[in-house]
Amino acid sequence: MAIEKRWAAIAPIAFSADGTTDGVVTLPTTKHIHTKQKVYIQATAQAVLLLEVKTVLSATQLVVGPINQNLSTITDISAYTVAAAAFLYAPEQPRPAIPLQEIERAVFEEEPVVAIRSYLVDDDGDSYDTGNPLPVLAILSDTSPQHPIIYRIDYPLANVEMSQVIPDNTKQLSVSIVGKAGKMRLAYVAGGTVDGVGASYVTVEVGCSYDRENIKLIGKTLYFQTNKNNVILELEAWY
Repeated sequence: MAIEKRWAAIAPIAFSADGTTDGVVTLPTTKHIHTKQKVYIQATAQAVLLLEVKTVLSATQLVVGPINQNLSTITDISAYTVAAAAFLYAPEQPRPAIPLQEIERAVFEEEPVVAIRSYLVDDDGDSYDTGNPLPVLAILSDTSPQHPIIYRIDYPLANVEMSQVIPDNTKQLSVSIVGKAGKMRLAYVAGGTVDGVGASYVTVEVGCSYDRENIKLIGKTLYFQTNKNNVILELEAWY
């Protein structure tokens, strides 16, 4: 996170692996940590180190070294271990200036593209593709129902409970009476549509339908009854 021309402070983050002789810090996440950012590293019985982030290697690792020295100069932090409760934090601080030429070079895509790069990347700077899908698209593709099935159920006698098994993984459900001719009671337990102790049903009034979305039904049976003879129920399920 950046606050205009400043980086926001980073609360203490415990090491998830021991520090190394080549300056590698392993954390649960390196999100919001940047190259050239000044960080403090502490551990029990060790001196507090004020260092500079030399590079962010991955979503969980970064390299630290002395402040105001080149990016290849690192600091041995092998004494800062998980057992010694090592952790890293950073104060709010100015963001370093980047020359305009450096910005243009950083966003230039090499041949065969040969263009200024402008496309979405993840928090680690990796492009989105089939192996690294955009999170929103991945969620939609995983949850959108693909298969519809429709049941037309003859209902001969009023106030008699009948049932229909619902396909596993149903995510969208609609139940109605053809012609909107009667009132329905619907339940997910046998005997649930009948008045009495333990009755568990919903009432669908005349002219209305029972519609549910964003669900996931597994091993369910729908029990129903209406107050009219000789009607047809339509049940549409998407899974």
